[in-house]
Amino acid sequence: MLDPAVWGAGTILGADLPRQINHGVDDVAVNLLRYLGHGATLVSGPAGQPVLLAFAERRLFAVLVLTIRDGRILKIEASVDPSAAERRRSGPVEF
Repeated sequence: MLDPAVWGAGTILGADLPRQINHGVDDVAVNLLRYLGHGATLVSGPAGQPVLLAFAERRLFAVLVLTIRDGRILKIEASVDPSAAERRRSGPVEF
């Protein structure tokens, strides 16, 4: 569950682009669905760590590190491998 004060930042590895930052439940949720809602498989990190691994066609394309406060997600920091993201792209999804 997302904290009302949630914010998220996304970084495309190796790209000279500014981080994409979203604030608030609606913007963060919409952005997560945009990138992870079509064909991605999320796997929890090892030993219950607050990390999600995003796979498409069995290839890792993103790592999401979560900051949890009072049982809710307060912050999401995503790192995306652009070459893997390009392979996973199908339809209008862009990274």
